[in-house]
Amino acid sequence: MSEHEFRLQRNLAMSALKKSASKLRDAIDGNNERRVAKFHKDLKDNKTVTMERHLQLLTKTRMSLDDPDEATFLEEVDSFFDDINEEAEIYLDERRKENREADRKRKIQQKQNVAITELEAEYSMLCQELDEHLCQVTSDNFTEDDSMFVLAELQKIELKADQVTNKFNHRTETITDADNVNQLAAAKSAQIQMFTKKVSDLRKSLTKKGYSPLPSINGSMIHPRYSPGSSGGNGNQGHLRSKKLEPPKFNGNLRSYTTFKRAFKDIIIDSECYNERQMAHILRVECLTGEPKNLCENILDYQQLWGKLDEVYQDEPRVVHLVLDDISGFKKVGEKDYDQFIRYVDMVEKAYLDLSAMGNADVLDHPQTGRTIETKCPEWFQLSLNERRDGSDDADKEGFPFLFNFMKLKRKGVRKIASMKEEDKKKVPEVKSKKATVNTVQSTQVSKPKYKQYNANSSSSFRCIVPGCKYTRKHYLSECNVWKSMDENDKGKVVLDNKLCVLCFSKQHDISACPRKSNWKTCDVDGCNQWHSRKLHGAKVPGLVLAMTAATDLKEESVILLMQRAQLPTGTSCQVF
Repeated sequence: MSEHEFRLQRNLAMSALKKSASKLRDAIDGNNERRVAKFHKDLKDNKTVTMERHLQLLTKTRMSLDDPDEATFLEEVDSFFDDINEEAEIYLDERRKENREADRKRKIQQKQNVAITELEAEYSMLCQELDEHLCQVTSDNFTEDDSMFVLAELQKIELKADQVTNKFNHRTETITDADNVNQLAAAKSAQIQMFTKKVSDLRKSLTKKGYSPLPSINGSMIHPRYSPGSSGGNGNQGHLRSKKLEPPKFNGNLRSYTTFKRAFKDIIIDSECYNERQMAHILRVECLTGEPKNLCENILDYQQLWGKLDEVYQDEPRVVHLVLDDISGFKKVGEKDYDQFIRYVDMVEKAYLDLSAMGNADVLDHPQTGRTIETKCPEWFQLSLNERRDGSDDADKEGFPFLFNFMKLKRKGVRKIASMKEEDKKKVPEVKSKKATVNTVQSTQVSKPKYKQYNANSSSSFRCIVPGCKYTRKHYLSECNVWKSMDENDKGKVVLDNKLCVLCFSKQHDISACPRKSNWKTCDVDGCNQWHSRKLHGAKVPGLVLAMTAATDLKEESVILLMQRAQLPTGTSCQVF
C-alpha cells in the first residue's frame, strides 16, 4: 500500500471516531443508558483502530512521533476522546449505582413481603385455635377437666406465638431502611394486637365460667408473662413479649465458662422474665450438659448452682496456662502449608477471645509470649512482618495487637491462595488408559505434541513478533494488521526467523508434526496442493521450506495383513502376503 492509502485509512478511522463520539453525545443527552453503553464501546474501538492506522502510516513513511504534524494529530485524538469518554464513564457509573440501589430495594421489598405473609399466615392459624377453644369454653357442657386442657393448650399457643415473632424478627433483622422497618413494625403490631385480644377474650370467658386463668398445671406454672406477681409481668394480662434467644449451653470446657456466664446473663437474667426458681431449672436442665449436668443434678437452689460451677470451672490461672500450652505446643508452620497457617491464626484468635472474656488479654502482650507466637509462623511471614514494622510509625509495633492484626491480614490472603489451589486440583483432567486391540499388527505410534493456543483476549504484557507492530493486546499472527500488510516474502521471513510452523504458525512444532493437517486443507492457490498457509504462497526466502506435498505426507497407521500358505513347484510351501 502507498503512503496515500495509509493516510486515507487513518483519516477514515478518525472520521468514524468523531461519528461515534457524536452519537454518544446524543445518547447521553437523551438519557438512553443502552445506547450510551453501545456507543461508548464503539468510541473506544474506533480510537484503537485510529491509533493502529496512525502507527501504520508512521511505519510506512518512517516518520517519528515527535514530528510536529503527527504530534498535533495525536493531541487532537486524545483531547477529543478524553472529554467524551470521561463524561460517558461518569454517566454509566451513575446509572450502575442507580440500578444496584433499585435492585437492592426490590430484593428487600420481596423479602419483607414474604416475611409479612408468613407472619400473617402463622398468626391466623394460632387465632383460629383460640377461636375453637373459645367456642368450647362458651358451650354448655364445659367441665373443670376441660378447663385444665384449655389452659394447657393456651400456654402452648402463647409459646408458639413467641416462636413465630422471634422467627419474624430474625428474618427481618437485616432490613434497615426506615420505610421498610416501619412497615414491618406495623404488620407485626397488628398481628400481635389481634392475637392478644383473642387471648384476653378466652381468659375472660374462663373467668366468667368460674375457672382461674392461672392455676398450676402438672406442677408447672402458666408462662410468667401473664402472672401479675411475676418479675416479668407489669400487671397487664394479655401483653405478649417475644423471647430473644435460646439458652446458652455449657459442656464443661474450662475456656468457655466465662463466655457462658456472660451469655446466660444477657439472655436469661437481663430478660427479667424468670424468677430464681425458674432460672435454676433453666440452668440445670436446659444449659448444662455432660459433666457439669451430672455435677449439679441434685442442686435446686439458684445461688448454690452458680457457687458450685464457679468452684469447679472459674479458674483463670488454669485457663491462662491452657492457652499458653496450646500456643507453645503448636508445631511450627511449614513454608507452604497454608492450611496449617490458617489453623494457627484461628487458634491464636480463639486464645485472644477466651482471655478477653476474662479480662486477661494482656497476658498475650508479654514479650516472651509474642516472640513464641511469632516464631511458630513460617519464614515468609516473619520477613513480611519485619518489613511492616520497619515501615510503621506505630509506637506499639512490637506488641501483640500489631502482630495479631498482621496475622489476621495474612490469613485473609492465604485463604484466597488455598481456595485457588483447591480449584486447580478440581480442574485436573482424569487420564484414562487405553488397551491395545487384539489380533492387529500395529506399527510404532509416534506421540505428537499437543497443539497449544493462547488466549487472544488476554491483556498481559505482550509484544508481537512482527517488526513494527505496536499493538499491545495479545493477538494471533494471522490477525496482526502489520503482518497482513506485508508481501509474501516478508511474511515468510517472519515465519522463518521465529521458527514457526508454515501451516498454523505455531512455535510448538514444525510442518511434519502439525496436527492441523488432519482437518485443514492444503494450499489451493493455483492448484499448489502443498502443506503451507495460503498467506505464504509464492514466498521465496532462503531456508524456508514450502515444498512438502500432501502425497508425501505419510502417516503410520495400524494395518491388518492377509496371509496365506502357497504350494511351490518343488513340493514345499511358504507363507505369502
